[in-house]
Amino acid sequence: MAELQKQLFELAPLLFRQAAAAPGWKLHAPDDLFPFLAELVSSIEKFNRRYAKRRVQLLKISVEEGVLGCVFNRSVPCVEKRVASARKQIREHRRILRQAFLERAKKIQSTALFGSRLLPDWRRLTPDERGTLAKILARAECCAETPEDWRLLASWYRILLRDPEASERCRSRISPVKGP
Repeated sequence: MAELQKQLFELAPLLFRQAAAAPGWKLHAPDDLFPFLAELVSSIEKFNRRYAKRRVQLLKISVEEGVLGCVFNRSVPCVEKRVASARKQIREHRRILRQAFLERAKKIQSTALFGSRLLPDWRRLTPDERGTLAKILARAECCAETPEDWRLLASWYRILLRDPEASERCRSRISPVKGP
């Protein structure tokens, strides 16, 4: 992420003037959105170079639940239109990713889901979309058979979704091992 943030700073030095000067400033967005963010900041940087008196600086940029949030030092309608356009592109990109994840989860008909790359891929590409993860884990509950499957589900619900009720529900499905 630090490398991508550095690339954005280089693409748009006027836009990121305040952010680059702040040592603790961080870009809060998954790596898969970098092309959209790069296009957006390049567009705003062109605006800044052309209209020096109406120049904007970015104070914060983040993506939560797939929604792009930008805070500027001033409100300029044409910059807001550019941000709205980027939001639309990101929303469409994320919709396609969500569908792909859910289709992959549906196609896995057994506990192979527990050993698949589905969750690591979700975590890498869309870690802010917890709704998608909830649907994937609901699908995993349908496939869970062994006590280890239920343990994994319980830990995923607890750690990834921060859902103690679902975690406890999965823990209750673990049957005690009977001794000889």
